[in-house]
Amino acid sequence: MDKLNISVTRTIDSGVRPIELKCTPIYDCLFSNVAGLRSRALVNSVDYGTLDPGDYMPALEDDRESASSFTARNLRVVLGALPALQSQARGISLFLLSCPVSLVRRGTLAAEVTRLLRAADPKCAEAVCLSFAPELLRLPPKDLQSALLHIRSLGCKVAVEGFGRADFPMSVLPLAAPDLLLERDRKGDFPAGMAAYVQFAGALGIQTLAVGVPAETVLRGLNDAQCAYYTPAPGLRTEGRSLYMEKELTDLLSERSVASLAGFN
Repeated sequence: MDKLNISVTRTIDSGVRPIELKCTPIYDCLFSNVAGLRSRALVNSVDYGTLDPGDYMPALEDDRESASSFTARNLRVVLGALPALQSQARGISLFLLSCPVSLVRRGTLAAEVTRLLRAADPKCAEAVCLSFAPELLRLPPKDLQSALLHIRSLGCKVAVEGFGRADFPMSVLPLAAPDLLLERDRKGDFPAGMAAYVQFAGALGIQTLAVGVPAETVLRGLNDAQCAYYTPAPGLRTEGRSLYMEKELTDLLSERSVASLAGFN
């Protein structure tokens, strides 16, 4: 983690924006209207190039303090931009923000993130959905339930990625019941039988977001299974989908990133 912090400092000195939120629209399955945004924080480094979450998240999982600082900076950008985003696109009621599991390993969110959510406008806080890797569900049951209660007491939602994978801890879902389950980004084919997983989650009162839907026929099947949201695979075209320009939805985030993000510490 120290090496990454040093790299970020060097990047700032070079004039390159060190941390940048990239967003993709989330559509509702029923009408294909924009329902929210899914963010991905990229770390631009003069030493290592552009790092995506898969590159830096393991380091954050080992360092709660840096995980708290990193997540808090991204959350500040989101909370600062949400009022304008919701005004420009009234359908936006969900903003997914990826978080390391280390942020809640003690059963509560890190203090810095907690303070931001407590101070936020309730309408903004309720649109925020903190998204975690499946390892969240492998926390000790007492810590897991405590973390979920704590996050929801702050007004926001909890999502867990990796739904539908062979190693996903399905047996914990009746106990944990997060607000949203995501099929994690992957290379290759969309998971077969995803509609059955969606129906299982729905029976537990959990909504689902299908990531990278490749075809209209798949979307119809997910809709029949009452999947709540989806993100399209490149090239998917659906009739009636509200094709908001991604640039229009995320300009404010990018502009605020320049002023608000200055490294981890």
